[in-house]
Amino acid sequence: MVPYGYVPDPGSRRGTFIVYDTFDHQAEKFTLRLLSFALDRRFRKWVGYVLSEATLKRMKLSADKPYYKRIDELGEILEDYRNRDESGLQVSIDNFEDKRGKYTPFEMTMRFLQDKYDGPIFIAMRKDTANRLAQFGALDPWIREVRFVLIGTTQDEAHPMLQAKANRWEWYM
Repeated sequence: MVPYGYVPDPGSRRGTFIVYDTFDHQAEKFTLRLLSFALDRRFRKWVGYVLSEATLKRMKLSADKPYYKRIDELGEILEDYRNRDESGLQVSIDNFEDKRGKYTPFEMTMRFLQDKYDGPIFIAMRKDTANRLAQFGALDPWIREVRFVLIGTTQDEAHPMLQAKANRWEWYM
């Protein structure tokens, strides 16, 4: 039990855990699992970065629901989480894709996130997204800058570029 008004020691939590995803399939289960991961790793901030339709189309990925519905659903999940959480983990949704309203290159997204949030920065993404970005060469310059958490993949399923830099990412099921 945590006493009323308790604020965790700022030195005990650090960094930002950013989830770069569509938040389309099983969004609640997926989000709660990643919130649990962030708590276990003692991150200060958890950020949901929802990909827009234009970005998904360019990456040859898809989402069943429109962007605004995915944002609304994620907002409801995070609001429920905030109402029952006492851990001190800050949760938010980044709406950079919404502000742009068009395709956002991965490099631009990474520069924006790196400037906006405190390090160290960890980026979580599903294996299909990571493999697609590795195929285009978009991850290569960033794999030295941030840590990646690949969701639902093992080293055997990863793109050869990711396999070569296996010490810079980890997988989470």
